[in-house]
Amino acid sequence: KINPKFIFLQEIWLNFHQKTLFQKSFPNFNSKCSTPDMFEKIEDVLLNNGSIRCGCLIAWDTSVNPFVTELEDVSPWFTGIKFNKDNTSVIMISAYLPTAGLDDDFVDVMAVLSEFILTNRKNEDSVIIGTDSNCSTKSTKRWQSAFHQFCISQNLQKIEDSPTTST
Repeated sequence: KINPKFIFLQEIWLNFHQKTLFQKSFPNFNSKCSTPDMFEKIEDVLLNNGSIRCGCLIAWDTSVNPFVTELEDVSPWFTGIKFNKDNTSVIMISAYLPTAGLDDDFVDVMAVLSEFILTNRKNEDSVIIGTDSNCSTKSTKRWQSAFHQFCISQNLQKIEDSPTTST
């Protein structure tokens, strides 16, 4: 039986006001999401009657709730929390990065994500990013370079590289 304490989801296809759908399905988890419509005016959101692409969500088991601090969202492309227990402090981020054809957006989001980490990271904090980076050997050299430089500047290591799939 799998008993995760943290869940990272990308490309959730939910509008910001639909985030409670996750909580209804997973009542033992608290969650935080970021979607492209979260920074829009409510009247503009109401005009969009369907689900929107993109978005990301991070969820944590309610048993660890006392050790979780929600970090302020600054981008619709990622969301984060800070887990702090005993001598362990970890910034956890769920990120869905811009997809093909949005080179400038991709580079811009890398810069905003870097600033987000620098703003929230203290001394010995670790960083875990669950991401659909949309960056692979098929990506432009500019994307690959931006992602590689981001990882170096934040002292991050890629743990798993899986291909993008659709179902």
